[in-house]
Amino acid sequence: MKQPNIWYAFYKMPVESKLFTIERALNLNKVDAQEMLKKIENELYRQENLLSMTHKKANIDDTLAQEIEKIKQIRIKKTTNRTGKKAKILKVRFGVLIKKMREEGYSYAEIAEYLAKYHKFKVDQSTIYRFCLKECE
Repeated sequence: MKQPNIWYAFYKMPVESKLFTIERALNLNKVDAQEMLKKIENELYRQENLLSMTHKKANIDDTLAQEIEKIKQIRIKKTTNRTGKKAKILKVRFGVLIKKMREEGYSYAEIAEYLAKYHKFKVDQSTIYRFCLKECE
């Protein structure tokens, strides 16, 4: 015989019973039990929405799926094509210097240290690394 789902039984209980159960099970006062009940209900609601979205997604036709994929690609391009202020300065002012230093075998950290020491330009080594991925090929 199949045992009933405990969460389903909890879901069907009246609010007062839910609060009483939470108070007793977790040894909480009434206010904390109400907050806990709200958190549980919010999580169940979120899980239910996620489940319904996956079912809706399964019913999408191919043309709509292709349009959604195009929108995703546009969003990805917009977020990845951003260049910061320091990256622009690296390209314009120090691009040739960085390329030359990389060819000579300097590490990204050493280049960052050199720029800070001799050009008063503080930049993180990860920014130099990303610059070199795009420009130093």
